[in-house]
Amino acid sequence: MSSITSRPNGHQWIQFRGLAGKRQTLRLGKVTREAASTIKGRVDRLLAAQAMQQAPDLETARWVGSLSVKLHAKLAALGLVEPRAVATLTELFAAFEKEYPGKDGTRRNLQETCRSLLVYFGDCPPGLISPREARDYQLWLPENVNLRGGGLATATADRRIRRARQLFRFAIDNRWVPSNPFDGLKCSREVNRNRDFFVDANLTAQVLAEISDPGFRAIVCLARYGGLRCPSEILRLEWAEVNWEKGLLDVFSPKTNSRRTVPLFPPIEKTLSVLWDRAEPGEALIFGRRRFTKASLASRLQVVCRRAGIALWPKPWQNMRATRETELLEEFPLHVVVAWLGHSAKISTRHYAQVTDDHISKALLMGKNVLRLATGENQGEAKGEAVRGGQGRSVAGPAERKPPESQGFRGQSRSGPATKSPRADGAARP
Repeated sequence: MSSITSRPNGHQWIQFRGLAGKRQTLRLGKVTREAASTIKGRVDRLLAAQAMQQAPDLETARWVGSLSVKLHAKLAALGLVEPRAVATLTELFAAFEKEYPGKDGTRRNLQETCRSLLVYFGDCPPGLISPREARDYQLWLPENVNLRGGGLATATADRRIRRARQLFRFAIDNRWVPSNPFDGLKCSREVNRNRDFFVDANLTAQVLAEISDPGFRAIVCLARYGGLRCPSEILRLEWAEVNWEKGLLDVFSPKTNSRRTVPLFPPIEKTLSVLWDRAEPGEALIFGRRRFTKASLASRLQVVCRRAGIALWPKPWQNMRATRETELLEEFPLHVVVAWLGHSAKISTRHYAQVTDDHISKALLMGKNVLRLATGENQGEAKGEAVRGGQGRSVAGPAERKPPESQGFRGQSRSGPATKSPRADGAARP
């Protein structure tokens, strides 16, 4: 059995005899007597389990798993629990990536998250990061991480917090840390639309006019008019996936690990026909064994835009995909468009559908038409009031009154402007 010793400086000790009969001391520091009493009860259960050569009960095991790094290390030093595997942030990142390899984009996002964590915390054990330090890290992210000299956008900073939270949940599952310091942090679901750009048909035509390579021309057309993800969906296309008779293209998406059918829109069919005529017999891949990356394709597109005298727009491939989705939404129902593009309706409206200049122009024109109609009605009402008011103020004698055979309004002279009948048969209003 153990006992509690209160020291003069306010520290609490728990003393007990181990299995070897040696007196040992667990120094708790400045804690309340009640907290020391709770820990003493757990220590007694651990000692009893050791004496009986059994595992501790489930409640005690959960308590041990929830201990802080420092207290767990003290218990392990006294032989009461097994020591935890001491891992650093770098080891945590490596273990997580090995367990969940993910796609290329996912790995890049994870590497960026790891880099920012290492810059702020250093390569320390993950259990030493407290919730308060995690909050300070969240405040630091928008100001000091961007390698271009500026801060991160709110959406990017929140995404890194969510990724860090995921990393530490993995650490909890491996019993490297007792709790997740990022769990209490609130992250907005804000989407950064500041880099949206609508690649209209005129701009696309200027770009395509400067592309002499039919393969690269087909890549641009598939991204712009088919809305395919570039390069993950485009470069793996095969000729067997092109149905010329039905005008369909079968697309496999590595991101969603699923297939979808996309119509062979005329620009796509035209460029693919050129490649088909030049394809070698027995060649399976549409673009052969070419090895492209997203960055190399963007660099090549930038060269083409420079020849055309055009500044390359931000997020070139994603904005071409978003442009095509915006165009299709004008002509087809939402559920049809998202089936062609390969994502949900929520993702479509949140990340892809754009508000274009044409939308604003139509809205302004509609407003002008409504205002014109409203103004015409008001003028008609004003004329009616003037006619009725003139009738009430008339002081003309019998000789000046309108003859009975006149079809005009009462109170209006025969020499006045002709009044159109509101009826189709031309009869006057009674």
